[in-house]
Amino acid sequence: MNAAERTRSLDGDEASMHQRFLSIKEFGNVFGPKHTKTYELIKRGELTAVKVGRRTYIPIEAAEAWAARLPRL
Repeated sequence: MNAAERTRSLDGDEASMHQRFLSIKEFGNVFGPKHTKTYELIKRGELTAVKVGRRTYIPIEAAEAWAARLPRL
């Protein structure tokens, strides 16, 4: 399920938040890296993240930019 399909199942403010951000778990489900690797990418500055309270979110644009920089085979 991609990010667009997932947001169709949400309502109101929750859908608005999920249209712009992915949780660490959602990022892993969509793009592959598990949570430890995702936090390493954030720490190294390879992936942009924001904090909302105690939760960490990745802007969709940052996730797509990270994926676009991956080497092509």
